[in-house]
Amino acid sequence: APAPSEPAVTVIQDTFGFAGPDGSTLLLPAQAVQPQDPQAIDTAVGAWGTLLPVTWAGTQDADSQDTGRWTAANFGHMAGQLYQVEGAAALPDQTYYLIDTDGLDRSAFLPVEKGDHSPASGDLTARLEAETGRAVQDSWLLGTAGGEMPVYLVLFAPEGEDLLACIAADTPEGLLRRDYPAVLNGSSAWRVDDSGTMDPDLFQILFAARPDGQLLLGLTWQGAEGQSALLLQQEGQALQEREAVFYRYTSLA
Repeated sequence: APAPSEPAVTVIQDTFGFAGPDGSTLLLPAQAVQPQDPQAIDTAVGAWGTLLPVTWAGTQDADSQDTGRWTAANFGHMAGQLYQVEGAAALPDQTYYLIDTDGLDRSAFLPVEKGDHSPASGDLTARLEAETGRAVQDSWLLGTAGGEMPVYLVLFAPEGEDLLACIAADTPEGLLRRDYPAVLNGSSAWRVDDSGTMDPDLFQILFAARPDGQLLLGLTWQGAEGQSALLLQQEGQALQEREAVFYRYTSLA
């Protein structure tokens, strides 16, 4: 009888890139976290869970016109790994999560429906307030994963200069949160000149996945001078942010 096959090993990578001007090519910048084998990357995930097959297309060197901005306008002047998008094009200038499907299977990814920024239900608001001991000031539906898992941006009422916001996923197994405490410093808290408020239009769900039954969320968060890509990984009954953060400096000033 044939030997039993080894179970698949889920490998969570911290590898992001972004699309060029026409969406036919992605760039993994040389300054970003690199995969163990750049040529093994075969899929890009982004834009509310869209999966795109990609193939490695070689490396690109920086030239004298590199502005340091991680934007489509500077795409051809930056150093990094290039990936050709097969089939439908990527959305130009958008961030994508780059994976090797031998380590993180496509079947782990969930369909994601873009949210309408509607507020959380009274029940969910009550659970958030009970868990944090803080009153909810505002909440916005960012999206729904797998048809049953709403993901919210939540802003709690300030306590003096102490502020709190969170990303909350209401899963069938319970409420998962990643808290973002901040201290108001003049007109800035989480971002420059944000006045201590949150704007749901600055957030996008790149994808949601459940490798090994544990939730993995990829999001982007737009700031005053650039965009951060976040990976939130379930650990027990919480969402923990993986240390590697992909930051795209995009300021035109």
